Amino acid sequence: MATVITIGNLKGGVGKTTSSVMIAFDLAYTKHKKTLLVDLDPQANATTCLLKTKLNLDAKADVHADASLMKAMQDEDLNEAKINIYHNLVDDLDLLASSADFYNFTRYMEEKFSDNYQARVQYFADLTKDLFSEYDYVIIDTPPTVSLLTDCALYVSDWVLIVAQTQQGSLDGARTYLEYLQNTVIDKLKAPRLDFAALLRVMLDKSSSLDQAVMNDISEKFGEENILPTIVHSMSRLKRYARTGITTQGYFDKKALKVYDQVTNELLERIK
Repeated sequence: MATVITIGNLKGGVGKTTSSVMIAFDLAYTKHKKTLLVDLDPQANATTCLLKTKLNLDAKADVHADASLMKAMQDEDLNEAKINIYHNLVDDLDLLASSADFYNFTRYMEEKFSDNYQARVQYFADLTKDLFSEYDYVIIDTPPTVSLLTDCALYVSDWVLIVAQTQQGSLDGARTYLEYLQNTVIDKLKAPRLDFAALLRVMLDKSSSLDQAVMNDISEKFGEENILPTIVHSMSRLKRYARTGITTQGYFDKKALKVYDQVTNELLERIK
């Protein structure tokens, strides 16, 4: 059975999607684990990055799914929206690809279960059960909002990794997100396995006194024991991956991959 990890924050632009993609890629490419990345954000940034990554690995590759994620949900067959990104004998990275029509998911679920929110969340859990069982790890990227999509992701997860950037809004979003996990997803929706794994820090400017002050506040609010040791510093290569997809051969590629290999090692140590 897969270990399911949602990576999130209620503030956008904090490195959440980058971390989701990089951790999923590391699990498959470096650690040779059968991994699925589920992109539940209709903006589809994780999908775009991984499809470009697939083309980097094979320029002639087919990067189209049989159906959009919304259509696959309606057909109750998520394999229709699955795309293989990386395959090398025993290790795989698959993508459950999002697309623009996934904005219709909430409306579709409201029509399907008009007066039962719990049934909407449970429907997603039932729909993903067989697919998730095929993997060692499932990484879920969600929109930075309180929404049905976020609730569905957290409900099926074993763990949540919160990503916090050295900005006040990011810290506030991380704190609110942690409270939401406990007060709503665990206490009210009764998520069966969900637990907090750790917080990952993303440093924007290590020379900035403001960034350092926020870093200190993160330590104070969450406790050092709940924070991964590795700090992801601002790296132009990571920013470039959003445009080009992940590349692996250059010096700065290896540097970026090494950072997230350390992050993944620390995360796995927490949840073993």
